[in-house]
Amino acid sequence: PYENPVILNRNDAGGDRGIWEQEEIFGKWRLNITEGYYNIRYRFLKPLPSNGHMILDIRSVIYQFLNTDENVIFLEMKNVYLPGMKSDFIPFYEVGSRRILPLWIEIEKI
Repeated sequence: PYENPVILNRNDAGGDRGIWEQEEIFGKWRLNITEGYYNIRYRFLKPLPSNGHMILDIRSVIYQFLNTDENVIFLEMKNVYLPGMKSDFIPFYEVGSRRILPLWIEIEKI
């Protein structure tokens, strides 16, 4: 409640070794989420190819949308309802066989 928005970066992420050096790597954050609606903004290391899905996996809930824009480094999910819970927060951009981890994520409770 004291930080809104909150920024999650790779310093705070769990996952594979070399998390700072690679785009296609598994990473997650362990969060205590307060129930509510959120805007979630993702920043990527390099521009993304179009026609991929931004996916957010939280416990048994998966949020996703299709990105049709070419060469963007920011993607945003607006007005996302998240129930109150402690859970892994697993975001990635999936295009073809690639899964790209965001460099950082901004989560704003609205």
